[in-house]
Amino acid sequence: MTVHKFVDLHFDETRYLEDLSGIARDFRTVLKACELLTENSPPNTENFDAVELYTDAILIKYARPFSTGVRERIGKALLRKLTPEQLGWHKEFMDWRNKHTAHSVNPFEHNQAVGYYIEGKEQEGFNQVAVQNRNVIGMGGVGVKNISELSQIFLDFIDETIEEQKDIILKIANQFGVLHAQKIARNNPAPHMSGVVGKPRKR
Repeated sequence: MTVHKFVDLHFDETRYLEDLSGIARDFRTVLKACELLTENSPPNTENFDAVELYTDAILIKYARPFSTGVRERIGKALLRKLTPEQLGWHKEFMDWRNKHTAHSVNPFEHNQAVGYYIEGKEQEGFNQVAVQNRNVIGMGGVGVKNISELSQIFLDFIDETIEEQKDIILKIANQFGVLHAQKIARNNPAPHMSGVVGKPRKR
């Protein structure tokens, strides 16, 4: 019986491949969350809490490849795949994420203080004060369709690039050999997943 084993590869050339894999996972999460959002939206159901939660998850995951961080920045390469109309969709989703989901900036959130009184007895004044929350709850069917289309375009490009990078890395790894790769791996143990949440991981 053939036993297949693996060793972590620590070459400069592997970083791009690793980052592409993480970016692909983000877009796959977007597509899955879009399916779940559709299942939890009218007319299928009236679960408005789920609509808001899935919309937030979709926008956050969608924006990650275009935001700052330690991963390779490939946003410009992705956007070159879009038509002018699709670029407009992209900008709208990024603004939604940046100006509402991640930061409270635009009119998608409006919290208004109101005073209640009894109709016909206005002269008696107010009897209660409250705050009404008027928010955009979540993404509708057109938004789900558009962001799914964008994510699939990006994912197709990334998956193709990943396969190209795998071929390149395989050639480089075989130049070094298994024993040398094992030695490098022993000197570069995998980082602990726990720890200080605000500390950037090493590149």
